[in-house]
Amino acid sequence: MSRTRSGRVDAPAGRSRTRRSRNVHDDERQPSSAGLAVRYALTGLVTLLAVALVAAHAGRTMSTEVAIDAAVRATALVGDLAVRPALDDAVLRGDPRAVAALDEVVRPRVLSSLVRVKIWDEGGRILYSDEPRLRGQQFAFSADERRVLATGERHAGLSDLTRPENRFEDHDVALLEVYERLTTPSGVPVLFEAYHRYEGITEESRRTWTRFAPSLFGALVLLALLQLPIAVALARRLRRAQRQRETLLRRVIEATDTDRRRIAGDLHDGVVQDLAGVAFALGAVVRAGGAVNVAEVDGAAWRIRHAVRSLRSLLVEIYPRTCTRRASKQRCRTCWPA
Repeated sequence: MSRTRSGRVDAPAGRSRTRRSRNVHDDERQPSSAGLAVRYALTGLVTLLAVALVAAHAGRTMSTEVAIDAAVRATALVGDLAVRPALDDAVLRGDPRAVAALDEVVRPRVLSSLVRVKIWDEGGRILYSDEPRLRGQQFAFSADERRVLATGERHAGLSDLTRPENRFEDHDVALLEVYERLTTPSGVPVLFEAYHRYEGITEESRRTWTRFAPSLFGALVLLALLQLPIAVALARRLRRAQRQRETLLRRVIEATDTDRRRIAGDLHDGVVQDLAGVAFALGAVVRAGGAVNVAEVDGAAWRIRHAVRSLRSLLVEIYPRTCTRRASKQRCRTCWPA
């Protein structure tokens, strides 16, 4: 520590230089506005990619569902416009003429867009199929097939090619089977089953997604670009706020250092000098021996009281309301002299 001409005690110069260099390094470590904007842009890009992936999956799923719905509607049109008018009650009895007449309608008008056609009665017997080897055979209904016959609700799903009624199908080709309930002229319900190539569903799904994807990704990119100026403005505002806080903190530290130097100087020039004088005076009295010099002792006591008052003044300046007794109006020898 060094002492000035006015009696003040200053902190070492090396400590001040260390503090200033630490502040400089802290400023260098703080990210700039451009850095904050780049961070936000990278975060936005990652978020955009994640949203794009989720949107792509959802879009493909939705487009597949749309393609399946289109296949269900196409099956309903085929059943209502082509099969139902050609369906005679004689088909229920297995009349060869009725089955042949139905076959003449189905092959040119229906199989152009479908892979396989089956018509079932309520007992699970195949009344008609474009595969002659299946006609007249009986198989167990699945839960979905029974529900369609009972409620009239259409159903579509990926065909299970391991079931015995599908043994003549190509197991390397995925098929979508659609069920619809039809009625004969006398009102007897039958189950109409149509098989679509699933690759057609996939292709339709791809076309739907291709039409939908540019708009989706364009909107996401536009949203990201619109947010970029806002991010830059927020980064600049954040940086300004950081600088303001750093300036205030630096001023507080400098003010604290100034107060500490002032208090140290006051103690050194005042109380310390008084107590040192008292110590020398009392030591001289002890070394002199004999009768006590009342004047010397009284002077020492006065200097001690003066030092106590100086210390009390410093305490009040540092912590003016620390004493709980003073706040409660009780007498305290530190805050009020006796």
